[in-house]
Amino acid sequence: MLVNFIYIFGMSVILILLLFVFKSQKGIPQKILMVILIISFFFIIQSYAYVNQINWLGTIGMLFSYGYGYIFGPLIYFYIQSILNLERFLLKNLFRHLIPYFIVWVIFVLPFAINNLYKDFSKLDEFYGFSAIKVYAFFYVINHIYFSIYFIISLRLISKMRKANRDFYSSNINNLEWLKKLLIGIEIVVILDLIFAFLSCFYNPLIQVRLEFVIFLQTLLIILFCFLSYRGIFQSRIFLPTIISDSYSQTEKAQISIFNFEEITRMKAEIECLMKDKMLYKNPNLSLRDVAIELEISNQKLTNFINQNLKTNFQSLINSYRIKEFKNRIEKRDSEKYTLLSIAIDCGFNSKSSFNRIFKQLEGCTPTQYLKSLNS
Repeated sequence: MLVNFIYIFGMSVILILLLFVFKSQKGIPQKILMVILIISFFFIIQSYAYVNQINWLGTIGMLFSYGYGYIFGPLIYFYIQSILNLERFLLKNLFRHLIPYFIVWVIFVLPFAINNLYKDFSKLDEFYGFSAIKVYAFFYVINHIYFSIYFIISLRLISKMRKANRDFYSSNINNLEWLKKLLIGIEIVVILDLIFAFLSCFYNPLIQVRLEFVIFLQTLLIILFCFLSYRGIFQSRIFLPTIISDSYSQTEKAQISIFNFEEITRMKAEIECLMKDKMLYKNPNLSLRDVAIELEISNQKLTNFINQNLKTNFQSLINSYRIKEFKNRIEKRDSEKYTLLSIAIDCGFNSKSSFNRIFKQLEGCTPTQYLKSLNS
């Protein structure tokens, strides 16, 4: 049976990934990934047992996987925090965010898992004092909403990290674009499941195909969580300045945001001189901290100066110098001796794709088109 093959294959892949994660570094990100994989494994077990009507196995699966939205949401959010090194009191805060899951487990998951052995909903009705189906529907909807809330705050955290990256680094570090796309994929599956369940309540023919649709969505979830674990094994930790954690106060922000005319003129001249004389932009790993040390000012003050007075961010500022240097080299006919890529690398770019993207963004054409325009 194809469905059984999908479930068994999914469990096998998860066990293999679990082994790889276990053998990798034992940091907090890997520990969170292991928990996600274990829950995913029991999620498949519960689905496999339901399709094959194995009540005792289904009960085991339900005990460790029901209410997945209440646990996957916080786990993914704190996984992102852990790879961004925002680890202060991380585990303590994670357990606090999992309190709703533990409550749901006691008042909803445990009773329904036990009832799965007997299939006697009258006892559940008596336990809750009203229809157990209504209880299930309520927690089902809240489960999806709860996950969606963490989906939103996880995307906000990734966006915040990307902004900090542009403000503090001259080149793109790992911006977790893969994780953003994966989160969107999971959220789409969650929304589709909720919409289909809602429509099934009003349109009976959908009930007949609900099992097939649910299996399809579960297969997608298995693939997405396996992809999360696979990428997580090779995901390096990202070191960002403390500004991303909002550790500095609004008072500090106000104090470093005020520049008089003399300061603005002086700092512009110092930055221009620094770039022309020392050509710091040629370092592909140049950070805002490197420039701040040269200027003998704080990271926050330099960030605010660039944002407010130069109307840009650190990454765009440094890339503008790199593009200017590249154009100067092209005009000097260096392209007759070297390839465009080698010139770009020497100017401070760390990859062909980023160079092409940034050049077109600033100049409105590709490097090749620009070279042809000079030769025409």
